[in-house]
Amino acid sequence: MREEIFWEGIGMIEIVTNKQFTDNQAKAYKLLLDDIPEDKFVNGINIMLRERVFSNLPMPADIRKYCLETREEDLEIRVFQARNKILKAISSVGTYTTVAFDDPIIHLIIRDFGGWIKLGMKDMEELENLLKWEFPKLYKAYAGRKNIDIPLMLEGRSDDKTVKYIGDKERALKWITVYQAKTEQLEDKKQIKGVIEDLRKIRTA
Repeated sequence: MREEIFWEGIGMIEIVTNKQFTDNQAKAYKLLLDDIPEDKFVNGINIMLRERVFSNLPMPADIRKYCLETREEDLEIRVFQARNKILKAISSVGTYTTVAFDDPIIHLIIRDFGGWIKLGMKDMEELENLLKWEFPKLYKAYAGRKNIDIPLMLEGRSDDKTVKYIGDKERALKWITVYQAKTEQLEDKKQIKGVIEDLRKIRTA
């Protein structure tokens, strides 16, 4: 998260609560909130300040819940929307086509269910039961933590891997691009670390 976005949100909290973050507090909050997408950070703080009745500085966990929509009422809405997107995609697009949803958590859960193709092979009763009982539990679990190894797309049966975007295409492309960039950065760091370790071995040989 860019510094100016972080301070825009923090500044709003300071004005409304009439309290100031110390330098050490600000550094700690930046560290604990840094993974929140920029477009969700200020908006989440806006919502929190409209609904929150306390005048003390909010804890990082409170800010995260509003920004990442992990409050129980938010999660229920997200689960409902995600479930509908899956049912609509299966009925309108089918598992012959490679798809990408605008919600990365959907990708994680479909992966856990065995993949897009396997999900589409289930009869309607089995599918609806799966989405009714297992899906909400998995969704809420994934929503409450940082996730890695997210499939960027869900492959269909066809050899043509042109992606059909489900939901908001712009939002889907955004999370995919951001996640891919972060993954590449981590891989670069691992490679650099490996090079450094190799150099140390050579020097000590």
